Amino acid sequence: MERFLPLLPEMTLLVGAIFCLVLDLLGREREYMSAITIGALLVALEGVIAGVSLLPIYWGTIFGCFAFDGIALFVKGVCIVGMMLIVLISERYMRGREYEGEYYAFLLLSTMAMCLLASAYDFLFLYISIEFLSIVSYILAGYLRDKPKSGEAALKYFLFGVVLSATMLYGISILYGISGGLSFSSAFPSLKESDLAKLAFVLVLAGFCFKIAAVPFHMWVPDVFEGAPTPVSALLSLFPKLSAFLALFRFLTTCYPGRDWVLLIAWLSFLTMTVGNLVAIQQRNIKRLLGYSTIAHAGYLLIALALSQSYWGRFSLFFYFLPYLFANIGAFAVAIVVSLGEGKEDLEDFTGLIYRSPLSATAMTLFLLSLIGIPGTGGFVGKLFIFATAIKENMAWLAIVFLLNCVVSAFYYLKVVREMFLRGNGGDKLKEPLSLKLALGICLAFTLLIMFYPHPFILLVQASLSSR
Repeated sequence: MERFLPLLPEMTLLVGAIFCLVLDLLGREREYMSAITIGALLVALEGVIAGVSLLPIYWGTIFGCFAFDGIALFVKGVCIVGMMLIVLISERYMRGREYEGEYYAFLLLSTMAMCLLASAYDFLFLYISIEFLSIVSYILAGYLRDKPKSGEAALKYFLFGVVLSATMLYGISILYGISGGLSFSSAFPSLKESDLAKLAFVLVLAGFCFKIAAVPFHMWVPDVFEGAPTPVSALLSLFPKLSAFLALFRFLTTCYPGRDWVLLIAWLSFLTMTVGNLVAIQQRNIKRLLGYSTIAHAGYLLIALALSQSYWGRFSLFFYFLPYLFANIGAFAVAIVVSLGEGKEDLEDFTGLIYRSPLSATAMTLFLLSLIGIPGTGGFVGKLFIFATAIKENMAWLAIVFLLNCVVSAFYYLKVVREMFLRGNGGDKLKEPLSLKLALGICLAFTLLIMFYPHPFILLVQASLSSR
């Protein structure tokens, strides 16, 4: 049984999900379902913290497929903390809706899937983890069954997912045929001598690109984000991407060590951030706008991934998720405040928000400035590390493209700010439920804290990368 101790966070989340389902089935304690979910997440977080003390004993690969190291614990911790914020912004949004209890159970199951994906060190385990996460995501995307757009979002997400899943599985089958093994580390000696491994690499990479919303496999994002419940859109914008980036990092650096793939990832980054930012300028719905913003940020993260064979490349990749998490979830929280009052999330609904909800308007401004990377926000620190690493690793052309894309992104982010502050002259006050105020306060505090006191966050990422 001691060998299962590293799996404590995942087991806790599974038990919490089952508990929520049983309570919902019995029709009891439904009004406390969000609190129960946060309680399960807190226990899982304690399991992650306890895992730090187990690193000297179990560091490495468990059962031949489950990676247990510092960076896996870091990703799991970030996913769990971020999911607590998702629960907070979901509490008022989902209250009184059909199958509310099942919704929170699926949130816990999606967190479990992300934790498993973060530790994937085997092709079969990787595929099962991705499929588990995808299936839960399809269900959550179509959760508002009374709204046609939600069903449409789930169907589009499912169809794209099925095709890319089959593509990835075909690539994995080729890799297995070449190497005769499923472990990442055992595959390398055979792959370096095979031309067929290049085809397998492209097929597997296509599956990863779907999960991280990279061009050209990004088409599902805007429609899914618009149709899905807003808290689910916030979830999909960040957490599957975080786990998938870690799994992709392990795949690239273990199965294909060397610099053969660096230029391909760099060009993929160029296309992803450019397409995401240019198309976002035309959007009038805030969820579609943030969807294309998510695509652009995937491009920024791909810069760090291209440089991940260096220490600072790996550092900037995982550090960037910290300011991005709080700014992105905060922006979606404000979108929920507006949708609860207006019934929709179009750009026109943000007109005069400073008069109707000063807290939400001020917070939204800081979140958007952080997503741009303006000094004085946490996003600036994250982007600074990526830019400095690109220059250091002789990728100046990519650093320049990165800066230009940040400038382009200001056009559509500041368009929202203009609507909130310079258009309209009043209107009915918007209600800000306590759970949303708490989520906004936490996101706002950390967005500023990462800028003005980044030292603890830097140490956290450094310790995660060096833990053994």
